[in-house]
Amino acid sequence: MDKEKVIKKIKQGAPATSAIVVAACIGVSLSGYQAPVYEAQAQTKETKTTDAITFS
Repeated sequence: MDKEKVIKKIKQGAPATSAIVVAACIGVSLSGYQAPVYEAQAQTKETKTTDAITFS
């Protein structure tokens, strides 16, 4: 094969190859992903009580 024919075949397959590489990278990066889970927390109303201090 001529060098020009090889280059022409590589150029024809470049878009498909790049799409496959991007898809593989996305698959590898998302393989260990876990969506965060948020728990609902009950809102408690705190009231502070102070004891009366008496001085004698």
